[in-house]
Amino acid sequence: TAVLAGPGRSGPLTWLSYLMADAGALLLVGWSVGDQAIAAPSVAVWLLVAWFAATTAIIVVQSGRTGQISLHHAFQGTMVTLLGFGGGLLIAGHHLPSVARVLAAVAMLLGFGGYAFLLITFRWSRQHRWAFLFHSSLALVIVAMCSWTLLAQPAWWFSVLAALLAVVGVRLDRVSPGLHAAMAVVFAALIGELRGVIFHGLVARGDAWPVIGGTAVATLVAAVLCACLPLKDESPVWPSWLPRLGRGVVILVALLGIDAVLVQWAASWLAGEAGPVDPGTLATLRTGVLAASVVLLAGVSRWPQFRPARWLVWPLLATIGLKLLVEDFPCGRAITMAVALLLSGVGLILATALLRRSKASLE
Repeated sequence: TAVLAGPGRSGPLTWLSYLMADAGALLLVGWSVGDQAIAAPSVAVWLLVAWFAATTAIIVVQSGRTGQISLHHAFQGTMVTLLGFGGGLLIAGHHLPSVARVLAAVAMLLGFGGYAFLLITFRWSRQHRWAFLFHSSLALVIVAMCSWTLLAQPAWWFSVLAALLAVVGVRLDRVSPGLHAAMAVVFAALIGELRGVIFHGLVARGDAWPVIGGTAVATLVAAVLCACLPLKDESPVWPSWLPRLGRGVVILVALLGIDAVLVQWAASWLAGEAGPVDPGTLATLRTGVLAASVVLLAGVSRWPQFRPARWLVWPLLATIGLKLLVEDFPCGRAITMAVALLLSGVGLILATALLRRSKASLE
C-alpha cells in the first residue's frame, strides 16, 4: 500500500511504512539464518520473495506509465531487492540448497532477459533515462546475487561480463553498458582474489604475500580492457559526468590492482630469502609506486578515454600524504623517510604540471 501511495503522497507516514517493512524483513532474515533459527526457513523464503516480486511489479508498472522513477520507488525498490530477494536467497542457501539453486537460476534468467529487453527497447528520451538506469542496474544486482549461489568463483563470470558489456557499449554507441561494466568490475574485485591482492599489496604488512590467482588476473585484465576502450561521454540522454564516473571507477580498480602487483613483486625481490621485507622499505616502496601512478594518471588524462583519470589525481595525492603520516613516518628510518618524501614531492610536482598541460590541450 505504501508503494502504491508513495509517488503521490510524500509525507512521513509513507517513509515510516517503508522503514517498518524493511526492518521487519531484516528481522525475518536474522531469525531465519543460522543453527538457532526461530522462523521456518521455507515460509521465510517465500514471504520475502513474494514481497520482492509484488513490490517490484508495482514499481515496474507505475514507472512504465510515467516513464520516470520516483525517490520512493528508487529507495524501496533497492531495499526489496537486497532484503527481499537477497534475504530469501540467503536463507534458502543456508537451509534449502536445492531451492536456492532453482531460485537463483530462474532469477538469473529473468535478470538477463530483463536487462536485454530494456537495452533493446529503451527509447532515447531524457524523460525515461533514470527509470531505465534504475531497473537495468537492479537487474545486474540480481544477477550478481544469483551468481554467488550458482558459481563457485563468480569473479570469473563478472570479469567476462564486464568485458562483454564494455564492448557492447562501444558497438552500440550506448552509455549505460559501460557504466554497468564498471559495476561488474567492482563486483569481480570485491568477491574475487583481487581485493586481497590490493589489500596486502598496498595496506597490510608484508609478512605473507597472497598468491596472485586466476580470478585476480582476470579481473585486472577486464578492468584494463574497460579502461582502454573508447569512452562515449557526449549523449543527448545522459549527463556527461555519468559515463566519466564509470570510467573513473574502472581506472581506479585497474590502477590499484597493478600497483599492488608491482609492490608484491618488488618486495619479494628485495626480500629474497632473508624473510619479510623491512617495514620502512616496504612503506617507501608503496609510496614510490603510488607516486608514479599519480604521475601516470595525470599524463594519460589528455587522451579522451582516460580523461576521467584527472578526477583521481588529487584524491590519490591526498592519500599519499595521509600514508606518509600513518605508515612511512612510524615505520621508517631516516633514509626511508627521506626517500619517501622525495618521491612524493616529485610526484606532486610532475602530476600538477602534467595536469596543467592536459587541461591546456583540452582547451
